[in-house]
Amino acid sequence: VVALGVPRRALCVETIDYDFALLAPVIDALELSVALDVGHQLRDGRDELALVDRWLPRTGAIQWHGVEPGGRDHRSLVHYPRARALSLLRVLRRSAFAGVLTLEVFREDDLRSSLATYAELTATLDGAAPEGTAP
Repeated sequence: VVALGVPRRALCVETIDYDFALLAPVIDALELSVALDVGHQLRDGRDELALVDRWLPRTGAIQWHGVEPGGRDHRSLVHYPRARALSLLRVLRRSAFAGVLTLEVFREDDLRSSLATYAELTATLDGAAPEGTAP
């Protein structure tokens, strides 16, 4: 694909259901971008925030969704831990993330409640005390 003229940074390798560290040397060597599926990382018990810290400068897209207690993913952000969601949004704001943030849900009700949750989270951040102080 690169030989056909597609810029390397236009190609994103997605985190799906494997240890993404296994691909890090290839992504670095080929200078590719990444698509971080933070919902899948949460589902699989991986530290999605550490992954964001490591890869955000090369991230073209972040796929965000909740995971129900039984493990079913692509659900409403209602099922994404609130403290982690706030941490994620703080990092995105602080870095002025200019990529795509998708709410990767497949049911209309999940979309509606995700949008409401997102609005509540951003309102909390907008009215929050400075970082390091009590909210």
